[in-house]
Amino acid sequence: MKQTRVVRSALVMVLALFFGSGLAQESDAEALDTLKSFVQQYADAYNQQDAEAFGQLWSEDGKFLPDNSPMVEGREAIVEFEGFSPDNVGTFEISVEATEAISFGDMLYGMGTFRVVGAEGQVFEDGKWMALYKQVDGGLQLYRLTPNSNLPLPEAPASGDTMTGGGD
Repeated sequence: MKQTRVVRSALVMVLALFFGSGLAQESDAEALDTLKSFVQQYADAYNQQDAEAFGQLWSEDGKFLPDNSPMVEGREAIVEFEGFSPDNVGTFEISVEATEAISFGDMLYGMGTFRVVGAEGQVFEDGKWMALYKQVDGGLQLYRLTPNSNLPLPEAPASGDTMTGGGD
């Protein structure tokens, strides 16, 4: 119990130093405009299944934290994880919206929403995301990304029904 209070106190002190030091700034129009342009490039590359363009949006040391999967580390691994294929073009469309941006130094924090809709209008995914970006060679690149779903988890199998066919 005492250790929990110490950890909480330390966290509060770190946050107070961070926000009180001027490192963090309020979301401003310029940072949000920059982020909105970036997420449009992200959606365009994804929708066109353009692995090269998509990869260039990530820093070499980027980390992607997908739902229900291990962390994916590095630009090449992230592109491979996404499984781009020309056969996928037109089968779905991802839309991404940036709703908040805070810049500090050569980093930018962003938050927003996303939706993946199939060619026939079915919603495959609906969620929100948080990301950290960094300036690399004068351009913005994704450094960390963690999306998560708003959709409910699938229902658990009925009693006695398992993934391995048990219960009989």
